[in-house]
Amino acid sequence: MVVYVEVVLLENLLIDGLILWLMIKSLKLKTNWWGIICASLVGSLFALFSVSINISGFLSVIIKLLVAVLMCVLVCFNFKKLFVKTLLFVLYTFMFGGALIAIFSFFGISTSQGVGISYNSEIPVGLILSCSVILFLTTFMLIKKFYKNKKMQSLYFDFYLTINRKKQKLKGFLDTGNTLVSSMGKPVVLVSQKWIKSFFDARELMLFYLQKYSNIGLKDLQKLSVQSLSGKQEIVIFDAECCEVNHKKINICVGFCKDTFFKKDFDAILNSKMLEGCGV
Repeated sequence: MVVYVEVVLLENLLIDGLILWLMIKSLKLKTNWWGIICASLVGSLFALFSVSINISGFLSVIIKLLVAVLMCVLVCFNFKKLFVKTLLFVLYTFMFGGALIAIFSFFGISTSQGVGISYNSEIPVGLILSCSVILFLTTFMLIKKFYKNKKMQSLYFDFYLTINRKKQKLKGFLDTGNTLVSSMGKPVVLVSQKWIKSFFDARELMLFYLQKYSNIGLKDLQKLSVQSLSGKQEIVIFDAECCEVNHKKINICVGFCKDTFFKKDFDAILNSKMLEGCGV
């Protein structure tokens, strides 16, 4: 028995709709469900009637591209980013079409290609659709993770910190929740305790832990209560000799916190106020 995938209108509506929805999510456009339905309907009708059209080769490619362009116009009812939308739509179509053929091959299903794809099998269409949906959802999760990582990376900044005449390059994470300031109004940067040995030698560390800060030459000493999801602790903050972000020097205070305040991929929690006017 030969069954054409495109003959089942609902099946094509689902697949075309999922591809269009992924395209919209990839470009971070506003979801227009009516546009997706209209575009999917056009794609489904084309797939339905293409079975009876004897077209192949270059002309077939041109027709498919024109239909893809029309669908991308309908999905948002505008011509904005039309080239990018069409390119991404075609890319996803190729990707999932190839995946679908791979699934057919895995189940030993023979396929033939023309304007549409046909297959010869007793395996229910629902099983093939289920595999397709899983592929779409997996791709969507990867897209979502990509944008999340991209957003997170925009919150990381390399900066140079000088304490006790020792300069170190650290990786900071911009936390909008860090609004701590000293009594003089300076933004407070929280640095992981693992870095304390990079700024003080053994003797100075002993004085630091004995709270004899004046013997080390630390200025504007204050005690501050810091709270996060990992707990609450009292820390001592003091003026940093120098802090450079994007080649600009900023006056800040520094406090060393327990390592439980930090993730493995950054060394300090930056204050949002310290980045104002730094081109960030």
